[in-house]
Amino acid sequence: MNCTIPHRYIASITCTNTNSHLVKEARLSFPSGHASFSAFTMIYFVIYLQVRYKFKTPRLVLPFLQFMCLMMAIYTSFTRIADYKHHWSDVLSGFLLGTIVAILIALSISDLFQHQTKH
Repeated sequence: MNCTIPHRYIASITCTNTNSHLVKEARLSFPSGHASFSAFTMIYFVIYLQVRYKFKTPRLVLPFLQFMCLMMAIYTSFTRIADYKHHWSDVLSGFLLGTIVAILIALSISDLFQHQTKH
């Protein structure tokens, strides 16, 4: 393998390591845990803000907060690709997994959308 060219993507590589534990650890990158966790937390937080944010603030505060949350999740995902920790497909799969789980939990498990009456 020629490693003299920096930041060159290597498509195929033959593993010659005989340590099965290290080989197993190297294959645990699908899907990206960072991308799925950041997508889950930020998407759920965006939904939470949309449902429960009731403060009297200027009209663009809520969309700005939600946009910043989404950008943090996307930034985390992109840095996994830029740092050569994951392939784009690992990150995309992790991001979609986190998004789907956040939406499912917000809709079916949590009580975000139930109207609470105060007596």
